[in-house]
Amino acid sequence: VRNDGKFTNSPSMVKGDGVAFTRNGMGFQQKIVELFSSDAFKKNPLLVRLVAATNRQVEEWNLGIRAALFGPDAPAYMKGDVLMGYAGFGEADHNGVTQIANGVDYIVQDPGTTMTRTILGTPVQVAHMTVQDVFGGPKRVIPVILPTNSEETFQRLAQGLQILLDRAKKDRSQWRAFYEFKDLWVFPRNLMSPDGSGRALISKTIDYGYAHTIHKSQGGTYTY
Repeated sequence: VRNDGKFTNSPSMVKGDGVAFTRNGMGFQQKIVELFSSDAFKKNPLLVRLVAATNRQVEEWNLGIRAALFGPDAPAYMKGDVLMGYAGFGEADHNGVTQIANGVDYIVQDPGTTMTRTILGTPVQVAHMTVQDVFGGPKRVIPVILPTNSEETFQRLAQGLQILLDRAKKDRSQWRAFYEFKDLWVFPRNLMSPDGSGRALISKTIDYGYAHTIHKSQGGTYTY
């Protein structure tokens, strides 16, 4: 198309292979959900992903697909949930693989038990969740701050982290406390600076992975 080629929206599906087009949003979502809930997906977690143009669209599709799979009132994480790594977490093993790697998909094997921990002076709901990458790697237990914590909780965490940063700027020996905190937990969202600048103090480690941006999906080898 970029080289003056012709674009067509005519379907070219042959025995499940090719390209299909639809204007039926509900029908499209139903098909996506059918694929994610199929026995074929359980056998091959690289069967399908949805690719969207913007981060907001990705978030909306992730929440919509997940609600269809597990119900609108499902806990933060369920066995079988699809996650995407957005940042590295944990020390690398002898093969150089970290617990969470940027750009890698994971399947929740055990969501763990929800617990309350005091972090930076704030009560926070957390869990030790077991995940496995879609390539069949070893199962790994990760300490995750649950996305179902209130907005106030995340704001108080950000305020506590900002205090650590301010101390570190005055006393370089305090940087260790900041990085120890950063390396202790898996974050499901960006922890934003309380100064309103829109700056992320800590970037999210994981998010739901049913849908990706076009950028994030580069290198992915999915069937659909």
